[in-house]
Amino acid sequence: MKHPLNVNGRILVFDIIKLFAIYLVIWGHCIQHLQNYLFDPWDNPLYRWISSFHMPLFMMISGFFSARIGLSFKEYAMKKFRQLVLPALTFGVVFVISWHFATGGGVLAQYVKCYWFLKSAFICSILYFIAEKCGNKVLGYVLTLFISLFVTSYSVNWMYPSFLMGVTLCRHKEWLMNHSFRIFVVTGIIFAAMFSIWDMDMAKDAVLKWFSYFLSDSAGSLSRGLYCFFFKVVMGIAGGLSVISLFLVLSLKMTVNRFGVLMGKWGTMTLGIYLCQALVLEHWMMTTIDLSGMEYYMFNYLVSPLISIGVLVVCVFLTELLKSGRWLSFIFLGVPMNK
Repeated sequence: MKHPLNVNGRILVFDIIKLFAIYLVIWGHCIQHLQNYLFDPWDNPLYRWISSFHMPLFMMISGFFSARIGLSFKEYAMKKFRQLVLPALTFGVVFVISWHFATGGGVLAQYVKCYWFLKSAFICSILYFIAEKCGNKVLGYVLTLFISLFVTSYSVNWMYPSFLMGVTLCRHKEWLMNHSFRIFVVTGIIFAAMFSIWDMDMAKDAVLKWFSYFLSDSAGSLSRGLYCFFFKVVMGIAGGLSVISLFLVLSLKMTVNRFGVLMGKWGTMTLGIYLCQALVLEHWMMTTIDLSGMEYYMFNYLVSPLISIGVLVVCVFLTELLKSGRWLSFIFLGVPMNK
């Protein structure tokens, strides 16, 4: 089935979904960083809503576009390293220099942590390759899912199930297109029901801390952590699926226009936008703008979304600059030199 919003061999709607996801990332960072840290962002329902599904949504899209392998392990790992880890490492140098001048903080820990999503996507890709090449694929997926539970660095344990969901969506594109409205209704209801009880305490308890559990020897602490973690995984997948299916429902009723093509083009730049927004928003704006005195609804639903649009536009411009040179695009964006 050829989707009506198919442009140059790409399903335009998925690029637009990527743009929506990166916009949510920027919006969430606005709420997190532009109020002088006087408020706990987890106490903000809008921030909890964004954080409950926006990174699982991003990882589903990553899995969707990574479903086809067709390479040896060495070729696949090198390709993913270039696409994901190289930009994180090279841009990470700029990140820690900017961080040091913005906050005066240490650089080593920040270099290890920065751009965590790209590193998580790389690890998820490797786990997926292992599962896919396993003689018994069901066993391979079960084993890699189990292993991922203990990979707490870069939230791999949270992200890998969403990555596999994205792979599944890619392999059943026609079914996804044909049943997008039903999927939206079912997953939307599940997400809404789960989010209605997703409070600040559950959000904070949803990070698995295996070492702490073993030290405390507290069965109650372990069971609480596992419950909140798996709750977050299911809620994130439900939220991501509801967004994807909603966009598909809407796209089936639309035709391609210039605005849609532009949004799709920007959606192909999410790597550069993600890299640049950390410098623009999380460093420069964080240290120069303080909106902590602004009224809650004004900041959350008017000012921060408008600022996010501005940051998005600036980051698109910066990404275009990086793409203008072969070496720049290779080093900072992982674009092959032959392109």
